[in-house]
Amino acid sequence: MQMRFANSPRARSFGGVALTIMLSMGLIGTAPAQGLGIPGVDNDARVAINRAAQRIDALILEFNKVRGDAQAFRTEAEAIRREAEILRRDVNAVQANLDLMFRKVDAKIDDGLKPVSESVQRGVDELEILKNAQQDLLTQLEEARKEVRELRGKMEESQAQSGRQRNQAEELRTLSGRQDEQQRALLDEQRKSKDLQRMLDELRTALPVLVKEEGATFYAQSAEKTEFDNAKSVFNRANYQGSRKQFAEFLLRYPRSGYAAAARFWKGNAEFLEGDYRSALVTLRPLQIAEPNYPKTPEAMLAIANCYSELKDLQSARKTLEELVEQYEKSEAASVARDRLSKL
Repeated sequence: MQMRFANSPRARSFGGVALTIMLSMGLIGTAPAQGLGIPGVDNDARVAINRAAQRIDALILEFNKVRGDAQAFRTEAEAIRREAEILRRDVNAVQANLDLMFRKVDAKIDDGLKPVSESVQRGVDELEILKNAQQDLLTQLEEARKEVRELRGKMEESQAQSGRQRNQAEELRTLSGRQDEQQRALLDEQRKSKDLQRMLDELRTALPVLVKEEGATFYAQSAEKTEFDNAKSVFNRANYQGSRKQFAEFLLRYPRSGYAAAARFWKGNAEFLEGDYRSALVTLRPLQIAEPNYPKTPEAMLAIANCYSELKDLQSARKTLEELVEQYEKSEAASVARDRLSKL
């Protein structure tokens, strides 16, 4: 191992430098130099050797300085490369999350939404999650833009230093292109979200909802329920003519609706309160015949008897009251009918 060191370039250089120092200080003369296998050295040679040694030292110092600058630049370039790699991984993670959300939304659309209110609600919840994810994506995108701006600043500061920085600039352009693609993907995602929201709104309008009316439970469309509630609200405001018209239009539009019996009952009451007794009879008689289980049929029969009384047909009024007492003897309307029968 010692022999390899003695023959190495570093050892020979060290020996040459040591010899030069000894010659320059006058520690050895010509004869000792010859004893070392070096031709005779005079004063001029020693001066020349001394100058050469000084030049070598200056070159070594300059080389060390250049090497230090190169090492600092390499460290800075490595830091920039790591930052770019971290940013690229973050952007890839965002893209992966976005692709996953796309697949989930597409899967939901392919499977189809079940025609019940719970399925609609789940779709709304998923849409809310998607909106939150979009907001997170916007935040991540803004952070990515900030990091890109910072990276651009660093690249511009060191743009003229080496060809390695030019490669970093090319990498930055590639990253900016990916950012533009990410922006376009985000816009496309927003468009898909709007389409999904519109589809859910349409589906929510078309799907039936479970409602209760006068003790009956049934499914009805949202528009159907809204129209019935509006007509009943008009009746409650004592606008009998307006409610009569709206209930008539409702029955024409939804003849088989679960609200049909209720619409007929309130329409007949509006006609009675307007004094149109014959129209009220035409409206209310089908309840007595076709809807015996409707909770308000006893009240409808009481109103029918009232119509006959107003029309001076006491025989029909008595018959209706008797049928009411017989068919619905425990109802409140039957109690009222018994009292009226005693007065006829």
